[in-house]
Amino acid sequence: MATNQKFKADDYISVNVGLERSSGEPFVKGALVGVLTTGSGSATTPVPDGKRLGVGNEPGWASVALTGGYRLPVPAGDTWLVGDIVYITAGQALTKTASGNTRFGVVTHEPKTSNVGTGFVVIKIGA
Repeated sequence: MATNQKFKADDYISVNVGLERSSGEPFVKGALVGVLTTGSGSATTPVPDGKRLGVGNEPGWASVALTGGYRLPVPAGDTWLVGDIVYITAGQALTKTASGNTRFGVVTHEPKTSNVGTGFVVIKIGA
């Protein structure tokens, strides 16, 4: 085994995501994309604050999954079909627009077949 290996699988990380982010939110930092599996710590204490934030994390830090399929909200104005590529903006919003955004994943289940209203789709992160 390589003596310099730090993690066998590096699919879940703890990273600074900003204050008071909620579990289940999409995330991008540089080329890393994922979904928060815990909320981030609040500004004042690294313990849960009644809003299910923190879960013992330091202020601004959360656990993030870099792999998996997650049911996430998508905005109105587009259909979201199985196989569609999903991007994420610097402001952490999901979009179908590639220009200026980071690839987030691919829709794998629960397509949103109408462009009217917001909805949910299942997205495989990093695909």
